[in-house]
Amino acid sequence: MVTMAMPEELLRDIHAFDWTSLSGAYGASDVGPHDVLGALEVLLTEHDVEGDAWLDAINVLQSHATHQGSVYEVERRDRDVPSLPL
Repeated sequence: MVTMAMPEELLRDIHAFDWTSLSGAYGASDVGPHDVLGALEVLLTEHDVEGDAWLDAINVLQSHATHQGSVYEVERRDRDVPSLPL
């Protein structure tokens, strides 16, 4: 059986990760409208799944991996940085 981590544990883990080490379709994963950490925080804490906050967060994650029909690999900029522990 698979057990899911609690939102508090996931929040702790995503805050411990070095988001500056990743880049996607628009570059860095930690800046401006492509703030992946901020999007994940919304998905873990916002309870209105039909609200604008959730939609915006999903759009951030989708646009980080796709652009104008092309799919981009979200990859580590530094190969020595460990993968996200989720």
